[in-house]
Amino acid sequence: MKKRILAFLLAVSIAVSVLVLPVSAASINNTALQTAITLGAVPTGQELSANITRGAFAKMLVSFSTYRESVGAQGTVGTLYRDVPGSSQWAPYIRIAVQQGWMNGYTDGSFRPDNTVTLEEACAAVLKLLSYKTTDMTGSFPQAQLNKAQQIGLRDQLTCTQGQAMTYEQSTLLLYNALRANTASGSAYGSSLGFTVSNGQVDTSSVLLKSRKGPFVAEEGTQLPFTPVSVYRNDKASASAELNKYDVYYYSESLQTVWIYTRRAAGRITAVSPSASAPTALTVAGSNYTLGSSAVASKISSLNGGGVGEVVTLLLGMDNEVADVITGEEADSVFYGVVQTATRSLVEDNGADVLQKISVMCTDGITRTVNIDKSLNYPKGWLVEIRVTPEGYIYLTDSGRAIAEMIYERHQLLSRGLMSLGVDEQTATEDACRIEHVISKESFDALKNHIKKMQKEQ
Repeated sequence: MKKRILAFLLAVSIAVSVLVLPVSAASINNTALQTAITLGAVPTGQELSANITRGAFAKMLVSFSTYRESVGAQGTVGTLYRDVPGSSQWAPYIRIAVQQGWMNGYTDGSFRPDNTVTLEEACAAVLKLLSYKTTDMTGSFPQAQLNKAQQIGLRDQLTCTQGQAMTYEQSTLLLYNALRANTASGSAYGSSLGFTVSNGQVDTSSVLLKSRKGPFVAEEGTQLPFTPVSVYRNDKASASAELNKYDVYYYSESLQTVWIYTRRAAGRITAVSPSASAPTALTVAGSNYTLGSSAVASKISSLNGGGVGEVVTLLLGMDNEVADVITGEEADSVFYGVVQTATRSLVEDNGADVLQKISVMCTDGITRTVNIDKSLNYPKGWLVEIRVTPEGYIYLTDSGRAIAEMIYERHQLLSRGLMSLGVDEQTATEDACRIEHVISKESFDALKNHIKKMQKEQ
């Protein structure tokens, strides 16, 4: 049955989804893996259980060092070792690792970049990365290096034993442990790379902020300047790096990471602060929002009176800061969804009154909170049509309810169909909310009837 459903869904899903598959995190410490990915130490699609080679380990060492930004300056001229030409993918990393004394070649003039790396060899290299010398250890190789690595926490959670080949998984964890470990001088190694290390935890945000660019607002056909290794959509890991019109995005090319936000808020601007000429925040539909850039602040100040009284749609980025403001006809949007909750509160701005808000999970995956008239009743589970109006109210007509029911039916069938084929829930929901608006009634009815027929045949 799955194969026959796939024949129907494949064409429409290919048209609306561009996938970038992240490295699997099924069997590794997620924090260590994510750090390795953002630093470029783990290649896209790498099998984590595979043994790491000397060439790949040199890359990992450099990626976890202050030299990671200078790899491109190494060039491709000259031969390092008889088995490492300047054109080798490992050449710039091996050159740096050897120059810094973290790794060495062999007396026969070879480096043997395809050889595996044992636990003791890996620990010895990382200890050199942390500026430890043999005089800082007791005994001889390999026991001295293994004991020192154990003492400073490099081997925490490692299951690899002496003489055993290291995997990508084990190597990633070893280097992450290095960020938390103290160097020979007594300071946390991660601090020297710009990370904040506290109580054995590594905060990568300081490094990310330095290389992150944005916010940007996508137009039709916007493409990223690189293929990202890591994708976050609304602060959750995602397999899709597709950009749609009005998506807010940030990226770090050096870390091969993109952050995409589809959050929006719509309604009438009721206040700007501290002034219309120099705004830093505004109030829309009863909620306060911080302006995320000087460009959007300039756009608000250019509106008459700072836009107070105008109906707008806010495009929200990181920390729900406003990345852009849509005005005019483009701000008049319609959404469909299911009521989740309803709340009432007492307001006393101009005499006591009751404010009613409902939370609606829309078919585009965004939960919207909307003010509605206190006399109306929208119980949980109702299908509704949200129209952005000057008052920010929901208007539910018979035709609106019919459309909401049609969109919701499409969303449910498409998302469940994709999940039945093994697509994860978040990706299936995102793809379904795009397909549901472009698929024709004829095609949808044919798909629905075909699935029902196959279900009966089971």
